[in-house]
Amino acid sequence: MSGTSCLGFLWRDDSMTPLSTLGGYNGAASSINNRGEVAGNAETATTDSTCPPYDPAQGQYQVLQDKPVVWENGQIEELPTYGGDPDGFAIAINDRGQVAGASGVCSTFNVINGLYLSPVHALLWDHGKATNLGSLGGNFGNQAHGMNNRGQVVGTSDLAGRRVAVEGVGKVGRRLVGHLAEAGAEILICDVSAAAIDRVRGGTSESTRRWFHQILNREERMAAAVVSELPGGSEAAMSMPPEAIRNLRRQQGNPAGSPSDYLFVWGYRPEVYYWSGLIPASRFISIQPVTGIPADVQYINGNGRSIITDGDTHAALDQLLKELEETKPEYIVDEAGMFNSALSITSYPGIGDFMSDYKQVEATGRLMVYRRRDPAKRQRKLGAR
Repeated sequence: MSGTSCLGFLWRDDSMTPLSTLGGYNGAASSINNRGEVAGNAETATTDSTCPPYDPAQGQYQVLQDKPVVWENGQIEELPTYGGDPDGFAIAINDRGQVAGASGVCSTFNVINGLYLSPVHALLWDHGKATNLGSLGGNFGNQAHGMNNRGQVVGTSDLAGRRVAVEGVGKVGRRLVGHLAEAGAEILICDVSAAAIDRVRGGTSESTRRWFHQILNREERMAAAVVSELPGGSEAAMSMPPEAIRNLRRQQGNPAGSPSDYLFVWGYRPEVYYWSGLIPASRFISIQPVTGIPADVQYINGNGRSIITDGDTHAALDQLLKELEETKPEYIVDEAGMFNSALSITSYPGIGDFMSDYKQVEATGRLMVYRRRDPAKRQRKLGAR
């Protein structure tokens, strides 16, 4: 339509030989094998009824049918398309003369294949016969990209209409879900963290919200039962009314200010203080001032982005250690470590030495419970070193 042509060329012995078309203006070479056979595509003189209207202002130039072809010794051979597709292209050819590519319909410019073609069928041609390589369920985006001498073909396939399940939506899982969504798949996701699921979904459903808070509530009460030394431990917590755990502490009548009255929760779960009836061992009922990491970021494993200056977090950590040394809480609950290994209290810089006085006694869901070691046993352990 523009009055110009774009042809494929074969370079041999420093000379260029144009590759003919099938009667149209344009053609392109895509691959060559060791026998000098060239695979590509070439226009015919037939108007393509599937093409969008010709509109140079919108970059729409294609009006003729474009066919998959092979050039050999200067001669062009048209390859058949599949299922009545008007257009196609050959992208790879191996030393056995097998050809891989696709056929489909005319479209706006396709940045993936560099043609005005939407591929419907990924194809393998062997001795001129086209074989449909199948798809993953989608109607478009099915095409070959390469092939080896054994006839093994690689390519892409649209997932539109297919249901795909993804278990685990951490960093890698989220990227996979993104690619699947771009391919049009219906995605089912599963993760132990409801927060991770909601990050992928971009929102929180009411059912997810109820489920998530039920889980949190159960974990917090179970941890509270452990640190309150409730008979029956964490399992008994779920068979008792919520206030029973708090009432038990009052009935035990421990001397005010004793270590057994204090609890420290490393994370963002102050509810454990409420359910247990214990006194916070520090002013820091959230670890954001100490780590600089907000609660929503904390739940992304390996993420250590701080929104607070190092000077402020170091000062907060010093203050925290001072208060813990003064109160010497009997129990410490680590919520952050199960979500983000970089924030585990036993390995977090500056607090690891203090935690050497504690040992893990239980895990209630995603909460790790530590108890202060017996001073006599601690002394014997130090003397043995």
